[in-house]
Amino acid sequence: MKIVCLALLFSNALSQGSASRDLAQCPPNSVADQTSTFCCPSFCGTCGGKGCSTRPGGDYNCCTSKIYKSCSTSGPPCKASDYSPPKPPSYGKCPMGSISDSTGNYCCPSTCGQCGGVGCDKRPGGDVFCCTGKIYNSCSMSKPPCKASGGGSPPTHSPPMPGKCPYGSIPDASGMKCCPSSCGMCGGYGCDKRPGGSMKCCTGSITKSCSYSPPPCIASDSKPPTPKPTYPYPGSCPAGSIPDVSGMKCCPYKCGICGGYGCDARPGGAASCCTGNVTKSCAYSPPPCVASGMPKPPTYPPTPTPPKGKCPEGGIIDGAGIVCCSYKCGVCGGFGCDVRPGG
Repeated sequence: MKIVCLALLFSNALSQGSASRDLAQCPPNSVADQTSTFCCPSFCGTCGGKGCSTRPGGDYNCCTSKIYKSCSTSGPPCKASDYSPPKPPSYGKCPMGSISDSTGNYCCPSTCGQCGGVGCDKRPGGDVFCCTGKIYNSCSMSKPPCKASGGGSPPTHSPPMPGKCPYGSIPDASGMKCCPSSCGMCGGYGCDKRPGGSMKCCTGSITKSCSYSPPPCIASDSKPPTPKPTYPYPGSCPAGSIPDVSGMKCCPYKCGICGGYGCDARPGGAASCCTGNVTKSCAYSPPPCVASGMPKPPTYPPTPTPPKGKCPEGGIIDGAGIVCCSYKCGVCGGFGCDVRPGG
């Protein structure tokens, strides 16, 4: 009889323990250990246990002996808690059996656990199903992964500058540079990991204007801004050209800016947009050229020379009566002049 009672009590304790454990869960993109107490990043494959230090991420990420923080306040590795992942904003509608990404614009199969974001290619289904960079079809016409359909539109952020990105591209956070829309996000942390890599999705090396080059490019209106320098000279540049900051040299309008730093990277290159080798006048040659109508340099009257035979005060004349030397020479010109005072 005592054995039966003890068995019932033990069974009841186990059921209560499992019930309380069911409340705790691991956040997306993580895996639980065998006790459902600890959560490791999903790239570990298995959380804790023998050989945990040899898995991708090492003992810091994949072993449970040093995990102290709760998943309610920290990402994996962490202790499982009553974690409720935040719901993404509902701009579009994802079909049944799929989950939305953090923007509410894309839907992935629910087997991914999380849609998009860092490590999406490591989830069940890989990058084809769990990453959003190559999703083009609408959920109204295709099964997940797909673009969320219906619902409201996601919020739009007006760029701080009046630059305009061309069709098929997206602006960066400043609104000044544009990347292909396939990047998903333009610039910022992790840009080199997006579809297209750093060449398409990072903004650090973008120098060309969207007026003349496809994305990635610098956002612009229909025409690049024309610099308005203060001209020190009234030189005139021909139609279809712009002056440099001095107003003395002219470049083709397509350069956007004439001369200065980075001129060789502008449309037309150094031959059209740099001014260092510009020597021909715009009166006889197309841009790049020297602005025409430049005023002649000022002329100064010659320095008057003293009349023959007379030197100014403090000077002595040479034997020819033409050249004056300093009085300290004693004799002006002639043999041995180089060894006299003054040399």
